[in-house]
Amino acid sequence: MKIEFRNRLLLFFAPVIALALATTVLLSWQSARATVERNAERSLMVAEQIFNQLLRQSQQQLTDRAQLLSEDFGFRRAVATGETDTTISVLANHGGRAGADLMMLLSPDGEVVANTHAITEEVARELLQAAEAPLLYSEGAFYQIALAPVRAPDLIGWVVMGNAIDLQFAERIQQLALTDVTLLFESETGEVVSISTWAGLPDAKAGGLDALAMANTLERREADTDLLANAFTRTTVGGKSLYIVLSTSLGEALAAWRPWQRKLWLIGLVSLLVTALTAWVVALTVSKPIRALVSSANKIASGDYAVQPSLSGDSEFGFLEQTLQKVGLAVSEREERILHQARYDALTDLPTRQYLDELFSASTFEKHSLLLVKVRKQRELTEVYGMDWTDQLVAQVADQLQTALSEADVVARIARDQFVVWSENAGGEDVARQADTVANALKFPLVVAGIEVKVDLQMSAALAPEHGASLDDLLRRAVIAMSGAVGAMSQLRLYQEGEDLRLHRKLRVTQRLQLAILEGAFELHYQPKLSLGSRRVEQVEALLRWSDAELGKVFPDEFIPLAERSGDIIPLSNWVTREAALKAAAWRDAGRSVQVGVNVSGRDFAEADFVERTLATVRAAGATPDLMVLEVTESAMMEDVEQGIQHLERLRAEGFTLALDDFGTGFSSLSQLKHLPVDELKIDKSFVLNLPGDKQDLEIVRSTVELGHSLGMKVVAEGVENNAALQLLRQMGCDAIQGYHLSRPQPAASFEQWLEQESLHVRHAFDDAPTESQSVGL
Repeated sequence: MKIEFRNRLLLFFAPVIALALATTVLLSWQSARATVERNAERSLMVAEQIFNQLLRQSQQQLTDRAQLLSEDFGFRRAVATGETDTTISVLANHGGRAGADLMMLLSPDGEVVANTHAITEEVARELLQAAEAPLLYSEGAFYQIALAPVRAPDLIGWVVMGNAIDLQFAERIQQLALTDVTLLFESETGEVVSISTWAGLPDAKAGGLDALAMANTLERREADTDLLANAFTRTTVGGKSLYIVLSTSLGEALAAWRPWQRKLWLIGLVSLLVTALTAWVVALTVSKPIRALVSSANKIASGDYAVQPSLSGDSEFGFLEQTLQKVGLAVSEREERILHQARYDALTDLPTRQYLDELFSASTFEKHSLLLVKVRKQRELTEVYGMDWTDQLVAQVADQLQTALSEADVVARIARDQFVVWSENAGGEDVARQADTVANALKFPLVVAGIEVKVDLQMSAALAPEHGASLDDLLRRAVIAMSGAVGAMSQLRLYQEGEDLRLHRKLRVTQRLQLAILEGAFELHYQPKLSLGSRRVEQVEALLRWSDAELGKVFPDEFIPLAERSGDIIPLSNWVTREAALKAAAWRDAGRSVQVGVNVSGRDFAEADFVERTLATVRAAGATPDLMVLEVTESAMMEDVEQGIQHLERLRAEGFTLALDDFGTGFSSLSQLKHLPVDELKIDKSFVLNLPGDKQDLEIVRSTVELGHSLGMKVVAEGVENNAALQLLRQMGCDAIQGYHLSRPQPAASFEQWLEQESLHVRHAFDDAPTESQSVGL
């Protein structure tokens, strides 16, 4: 039977059309699948950023709350006085209000004082050494931890506050990132614990897998070929690892595409029923929209979500293109929202440090200025009005800064109470202008929730390239400049070259100090005190000296304040007291009648057990309290006058001789002085060095001698460097002198040789002739 041409044409074109259509549909489906898979992988990467951002935000909130508790006066007093019940009560109450899942109080050296979860002291000490935003495993769960120092005024403990990394945390990430979250770790018994928002998570125990193997199985799609997963690890304090798996179902994402696949096949079947000419026309017509769809899908897969419509919306292909366009716009909006949350502050909508770093790196200018603005007393305002009120205050300050500064000045918020103003191609004059603008913008009180408040500012600045080539360098040096600010807080302080070197010197001294204490690298030198009445040396002062292999000679004025701030002063003071007591006992046994004086640190004197510890140290060295003179400064007494007087009375009752050191520099009142149970007043050397040339110093010394005698105290003058000063002090009735005119501080062996010729040195001192020790430069 003869087949008509149109039929043959139809039979010829029908398979061609069918094959072409099938190929097009398959290519479109594969392209769509590739697009969905790439979008899903990109979503997983964004989800990891959200996870890290959420950890940082949670860490900031924990830190703010922990600092709020650590700076509470009642809590600090409870910790300082050892009131355990009060401390535990405050921890529990504050933890409940703050929504914390874990609360602990650690001593300065890492001992657990109070806690809601059991941890070992080894883990506690490791926690103090941990890097930023540590994670802690305890009692079968992980916690994000924030630490805040408790100072009164020096470090007396650490507040530890933690939030559980649990299902609620995973669900928050799921809601933000639209991906499933699985947390895997191993319990103390080795059993795999899983916390997951994915209902289809396989059982690790059934598969004989540990936590790491389970995470790798999910990431390699061995458990489910339709699953896309991104796994990463967080190592915690204590050594345990937390494995995080972010996953999404490829099948669910592809489900929306299947109806359109069926429509494409339907179009193909209809095309097979038309005439050859119609089939040819249809073939030509269909190829164009398919190419447009493939192009749109490829653009979306490459990250170009702005798909421009090129097909009629009345056709299936046009409708499919519109759907692709909607998908691209939805993905673009979600990515923009996620990136905005990562790069802009949620409270003020100002750029964050991350975004500021991107702008800095992308800048084509070499010159930059960075102005750091700190809103002071925010903690005190929070204590009075609450955190919501201070959030409103911060938002108003941000609005004022944006309104006052020019569009070229980028305002960012980098911490709860700190803003940064960054400008390209700007120098010192520009940053000074910005500081004036900021000060003027906030010189008038703000009204927040009906409450009027005057904003107290502190500002510092750093410039590039003079002070650093990166944003981190500029921020660090602006912070250093702010820490050295004096005078009016609203005045700008520009970073000065070398300030970070001085900070580095302090850090090195502190580090070497701890090593020196362990290695016993210190030495005591002794300086005599001459009694002007008997013309005999009845007392000597033990002075600490340190010569370091790396730092050279380090003077007490430099390392003693650092030791007090770091807490190293207590073991150092114990060593000084023990060595001085040993030497006093040795001189007593050798028949020398001389008392040894030691300086008492303000930090040491503030300890409740100071008296018992000092007595135990002196007696263990074989000495008795009557051989020792304890010299306490006015500033140490003024920190806690009531406790100081109690310490002094107990020490005096035990037989110690007590001296008030550096008198005249501590601004103590006479009403307090008359109640102090001390035996001696030591006039500070700053009033003695210029005698007899300075009339004001002369009158101050004269009145101090009379004051001391009227209170029944012995008066000692420090810093006597010439015979004229000695004679004046003797005429005033001063009881004893100490200074280079008599002898410099000397090592024990040299000083004992000096004592052998005491009478000769004393005679030379009164005759104004150089002594042997002075002639050799001791």
